[in-house]
Amino acid sequence: TAAEQAVDRARRDAAAAVAAQSAGESELGSALAAAQAESQSLAAGLAQAQAATSSAETRATAAEEALQEAQAATSAAETRATAAEEALQEAWAATSAAETRATGAEEALQEAQAATSAAETRATGAEEALQEARAATSAAETRA
Repeated sequence: TAAEQAVDRARRDAAAAVAAQSAGESELGSALAAAQAESQSLAAGLAQAQAATSSAETRATAAEEALQEAQAATSAAETRATAAEEALQEAWAATSAAETRATGAEEALQEAQAATSAAETRATGAEEALQEARAATSAAETRA
């Protein structure tokens, strides 16, 4: 009868709907599993990226500290170089002053030697004059 046919059709339609629902649920389960796998992969990638970022930040901090230490060492070396240059200039000035004093002392020594020589010459002349005066006195005494 028509009612039985309608019931059969309804049963077939219901079975097809159940099969479609089952296939949909299966596809949904597969899609959900794929999404979960992708999510886990993304989470692992994110964790790796965070670790790499942390490592890069650590290296950047160490590099910055090394740069600051190098700048401090350069500054200290420049300070020492400036001090050494000043000390060298002072040594040159002291050397020049010592050379000037040595030249003055040498000139004074030469003057003193010349004065000594002149004094010796005058002393020799005085001694000769004294001997002549003694001889003249002796001759005068002899004549007297």
